[in-house]
Amino acid sequence: MKKWTFALLLLLGTGTGCKADNERPIDISQLPQAAQTLISTHFKSQKVMLVVKETEGFSKGYDVIFENGDKIEFDRSGNWEEVDCNTAGVPTAILPAVVKQFVAAKHKDAKVMKISKDRNSTEVELSNGWELEFDKNGKLIDADRDMPGD
Repeated sequence: MKKWTFALLLLLGTGTGCKADNERPIDISQLPQAAQTLISTHFKSQKVMLVVKETEGFSKGYDVIFENGDKIEFDRSGNWEEVDCNTAGVPTAILPAVVKQFVAAKHKDAKVMKISKDRNSTEVELSNGWELEFDKNGKLIDADRDMPGD
């Protein structure tokens, strides 16, 4: 029993002792190739202000913050998980086809300002205040409008 208690305390101590290494700035050249390609293709006119490597347990990811405040979060392989573009909107070329088609059909004058995805869904925030959620098959499963003054 003492061995298990000691092992548990050691494990907990190791987890809290690594906090300082959870986030650290890196050079853009240290990003996975997929992330570098996305940035050079779709964000080439923007200047990168900061690149951060995040490590949490066994998972890691990367955040790229541009000088204009836009931000991209990548997974360990360099695939985007969240793109937040406050200024001009998310480049349409990186949007999933179903999102592109839905926005073009139902919200023609709106831009996608933020998009995030995980394995089960994709969430989108539009410039007209609508927040949309699509399931992994591309079906709209939730819609909410953020009204000014709410």
